[in-house]
Order: sequence, then C-alpha cells, then structure tokens
Amino acid sequence: MDFMQWLSADRSRVLWLSGPPECHIHQASSRLVDLTKEKNPEAQPYVLYFFCFAPSENMPIVTMFMCALVHQIIECLPLSKRNSAITGFSDTLLNGILSRGSSDSGLSQLKADVSVDKLLRKILDLSDSEHWNALVDVFLNIEEKQVLHIIIDGVHNLEHQVGRFVQDVHRFITHLQERFCTVKVLLTGRSSTEFQEIFPGVPGIEYDKERKECLASLRFENTRYHMISQRHQDSCEWLWTHEQYTAWSTAESSRLLYIQGKPGSGKSTLTKYFRQNLGKRERNAKSAIIADFFYSDREGTLQTSHYSMLQSVLYGVLEQRESFFFHYQQEYRNYREKYMHLADEHAEWPYESLKRVLTAFGNYPHSERLYLILDAVDESSDEDRHDILQRLVDLCSATEGKCIVKIFIASRPVVELDNKISNLHNIIRLQAQNAKDISNFVLSILDNPAFDFTSEIIDIARSYIVEHAQGVFLWVNLVLKELLKYAEEGCSPQEFLDRLTSFPNELEDIYRLILYRLDRGDGRSIAHGVRLFQFILFAYRPFTSTELQHAFAVPDNLDTEFISSQELFLKAMIPRIDKRIVHCGGNILEIKHLDGHGNVVQFMHQTAREFCLRTMCSVDTSMSRLRMSHDDSHLKMSITCIRYLTLCVSRTALGDEFPSIDSWTSKHFEAYVLYLHDRPLLNYILRYLKYHIGHSH
Repeated sequence: MDFMQWLSADRSRVLWLSGPPECHIHQASSRLVDLTKEKNPEAQPYVLYFFCFAPSENMPIVTMFMCALVHQIIECLPLSKRNSAITGFSDTLLNGILSRGSSDSGLSQLKADVSVDKLLRKILDLSDSEHWNALVDVFLNIEEKQVLHIIIDGVHNLEHQVGRFVQDVHRFITHLQERFCTVKVLLTGRSSTEFQEIFPGVPGIEYDKERKECLASLRFENTRYHMISQRHQDSCEWLWTHEQYTAWSTAESSRLLYIQGKPGSGKSTLTKYFRQNLGKRERNAKSAIIADFFYSDREGTLQTSHYSMLQSVLYGVLEQRESFFFHYQQEYRNYREKYMHLADEHAEWPYESLKRVLTAFGNYPHSERLYLILDAVDESSDEDRHDILQRLVDLCSATEGKCIVKIFIASRPVVELDNKISNLHNIIRLQAQNAKDISNFVLSILDNPAFDFTSEIIDIARSYIVEHAQGVFLWVNLVLKELLKYAEEGCSPQEFLDRLTSFPNELEDIYRLILYRLDRGDGRSIAHGVRLFQFILFAYRPFTSTELQHAFAVPDNLDTEFISSQELFLKAMIPRIDKRIVHCGGNILEIKHLDGHGNVVQFMHQTAREFCLRTMCSVDTSMSRLRMSHDDSHLKMSITCIRYLTLCVSRTALGDEFPSIDSWTSKHFEAYVLYLHDRPLLNYILRYLKYHIGHSH
C-alpha cells in the first residue's frame, strides 16, 4: 500500500524499504524500477537507479553516486542539451579545483597544464559537498515540470558510512524539491534505524513486519475442530462424487455449497473430514487458500461469535497469502492508531473493519482460489447472523476481482440461509445421503463380541436401526451404547430385539430416558450430578476434568463450613474424577482430549445441551431432583470460585514453609508460582469470576 501511494502520488514522496538478507530486497528493488517505468511511461527517462557498493578507498561513495546518476541523466537528456550539461558539470568540478589553488589561471589554462590522470585525481580529491553541487548542476538541465524517480538500493552495504550518506541524500533531496514539482525517492537496506532518525515521519516498509503484527492482532483459538469425532472408516466418501458437490467444486466461478442436515446427522464430522482431505482430493485445492471456523455453543460465547469467526478466517487467509495484506493494511493501521492512542493491549479490531476486509476479498486482482469452510452456523449468535450470511453470499457473487471463492457451509436448517440459496449455489441434504454410512457404522459396532447373536439377529437389528435413524447418526450412537451395556449384562436374542424396539425414535426422547435414569440415582450421585451439569451448562467456556476435580473439592453451599486448608482440600478431592463424571453424566456427556488443554468435558451434542438446559431449568419438569436455576447456578459457581481463590492465597493453605510475605525471597516467590501452577481452576476464576457474579442476581 505504501509503495502504491508513493508510486501514484502527484507530489514529492520519500519511502524506505528494509528487510533481512533472506528476503532479497535487491531483487525487489529491480522489480520496483520496472513497476515505476510501467506506471509512468512518460517519465521513464527519469527513473534513476543506484546500487550502493561497499566503501572503497579509491572511489568515495558520493563520487560513485554522482557518476552513476550523471551518466543516466546525460543518456536520457535530449541530444540538444547533452553537450551543455556535460560542459556545465565538468566546469563546476574544475572550478572546485581552482578554488583550492593559489593560481589566478582560469579553466582553459588548468586544462592545458594538467594531465588527464592528475585532473581525475584532483576531481576525486574534491569534498563531498563539491561533488553534490556538481550533481545538482546536472539536474538543472531537466525541465522543472518533469517527475523524478530516484531509487537508491543496498544502503546497508555502506557499513559505517550509512548515516553520513543518508544525511547527504536528505539534503540533496531537499534541494531538488525546491526546483522540481515532484521528486520521488526510494531507499532500500536492511536496517531502518538511520533512516527513521534522519527522515522522521516518512513512511517505511520493513519486510513482513507489519503483516506479522497484523496476524498477531487477529489470532483466535477456535477449539471446536479438535473436539469433533473422526468419521467412521469409509464413511463420507460419497461427498466427492455427489452431483451437487461436483457442480460446486468444478465451476470456474465463486459458489456456495450448503450442507443441510438434521441435528445429529453428522454435519460436523463430514465438515471435519472435508477440511482434512480437501487439499488431497481436489486438484484445484492443492495450492489454494483454505480457512475455516467451527461454531460451537457448547464451548462458550466466544465460539459462537461472528467476530471470532471473522478473526479466525482473516487470520487463516493472511497467514497463507502475504499478497492479501493490502486488503487488511489500511484497516489494520486505523486499528493500530486507536490502539496506540488508548495504550490498551487488549483493544480489539472494530467489528465493521473485519467485515470490510472479508468483503474486499471479492476484489482481489489476481487469479487465486479461496475456500472458506464454516460449520454449525445454526449454533452461531443470532445477532448479526443475517448480515454475515449476506456478506458470504455477496462474496460468491462478486465480479470485480479474479479470486474464485468457494464457501462450504454446514448447518441445521436456518431461515437466513435457506432463503439465500438460489440456482447460483448448491445444496446437499445430509439425511438423504448417509444411510449407507449409518449401516456400515452399525455393523462395525454390532461386531463387538458382546453381541453374540446369529447373523440373522444382527441383520434384523441393523435394518431396524437404519430404518428408524432417519439419517441421524447421534440417535444411532446413543441406541448402540445402550444396547451394548444391555448385552454386556447378558440377554437372549429376543430380549435384545425387544430392548432395541423399545427405544424412542426421537432424539429428545432418548435424552429424556437418560436423564430419567440419572434422576433416580442415590443422594451423592444427585448432588454431584447437579454440580456437574451446572458447570457444564453455565461455564463461560468448557471445563477440563482436572478443573472439575478441584471444583468438586470445594463446597458450594454457604451453610457448609469451609476451611482454607491444603490438607482438607486434598482429602476432599475425588481421585478418579473421569469415572465420576461418566457415572453422574451418563451418555449425555463426553470427555474429549484437546491438545494443550487436557480432557475437556462437554455435552455429546449441541441438541443434548439445549435439551438439558430446557428440561433441568424448567418449572414444570419431570426431573424432581436434577433441577437447577440460572441464577442459583451462577451463585453456586461464584461461591466455589471465591472459596478456591481464598485457598490459593490463604496462609493456612500455603503451609509453614512460607513466612510473612514481607520476608519473602526470590525462592519464596518461585515456590509460590509453582504452587499456583498446581491450581488449574485459578486461571478460569481470574478470567470469569466477574461473569458469574454478574449473573447471580
């Protein structure tokens, strides 16, 4: 952006380009010379170039610079002006020599008395200022209205002379600007220190520095992708040959593919499979840009936010293609100016700026292919969903740029998206395609030794499950888990089939059956179950099993005495917390390992979360014991967090090895840091305690 402004400006500009050796700035400089000539064909004679060599004792850098530019100017001047320009240049130098001597002889006598070699030596011995004056005199032969472009490459090669040379160049440029309307100067090198000191406020381009800073400001961790189950072997393969998919993928134009499916039909699994294999299976995608976002209501507000989606997608695009940065640059600078003004390290990009950058992709001027993959749009925030979807559809309709945008969206039916699908886009209804995948999945589970039945019984069970699944993988998975548990306890073939046909055909009825069983548990299981569902339902972000282990060791009832004792805390901790979670949460919860985060506890599906939230928090509920309210849940969580925080700072909990804090040495502080490191719930509390207090009215 800075270079294009420098190139197209109708007034004098100075620009500095710097970067490390590996970015080959000198190659960029050569290309910039060509671009300048292409952009200004009428000014081509006056695009002057100089490459700075290492300092030489025989030839000062100013002399080399002077000779290079004089030669280029003389070559470009009209023939009628060349002789006078050469004469004026040489006379200026010779007058400099005369001014050093005591003789009153003139130029003609000097030329006659001194040999050529001696004359050249005397010219080289002139001061830098005299050489600069001679160079300025040559420029006087150029018309004042002429636009001058001067590119000085490799300034870093001058080593210790850099500072002085750049200062001289600055004075030289100032002198030229007094005569010519437009003088544009571009300097390149590895360091920008001297330049910034001598040309304060002048723009500089430090190779990739600004882009990397922009990337850092956009970074967002989208956690859902790693929580999605891998596909079953050989499933999802149908996608690559589906008529709607091939029409979408082979079209040499931007298009949107909408994977529409019932809750639990395998949309996220299919989307993850597509993301993992797109570059391998599609020839056009091997070198394409691929950016994605997986919405998830189960993993907190940030994971449902369109703002987060834009951050993640824009980060993915810019990380893969530097050339897209000019779409970001001005918006980033506006953001950075606000950030610098507020001096706030947590300042966020304006939401509208992110939208504008996304929209600008449609105007990308070079041939490129961009894939945007969005999963679970139905779980995204209702607020502004309509506008985001409209922008995505518009991006597929953009005609000004050369970038082909392929958008892959998976979602339950949502009105905003259903109304936007036209003949220009493609749609696949998942439940109509996955019967074979469900059949293969059922057979793989029924192959378990626990199902020790004849092939006829197994085939009857498979056919029944596939027929009643209605394309919903999740229902199949829950039924098979229940059947496996039943078969492991021992049953006859008829009992097995009776059990199978007794299951409700609707997903929510399966959830209701599971919760009904949990609601009939013993008092301790109910108490732990209520706390467990409170943390999973109302936490700002998903808890790990270790965080829940620590939370369960702190009483959340104000009537229960709490002593900040490390010993009592450890005694209250449940060692095998994962087993307790499975027992109290049933098949409606699952524990997923997430790299860098540990074992995360979540609902097995978003529909399960929605059902539990609606059922457990309802006034008219069949759950007589597994009941909770929004406000009370946040209050209990606030109590747990405050008591845990007290435990972390209590002298009783710290033990005798820690004296009064006034007497702490560096070793005490180090030991305290290690002590806090073993308090996994602390990070969550410091971030989100205020959130829970604010919701516990």
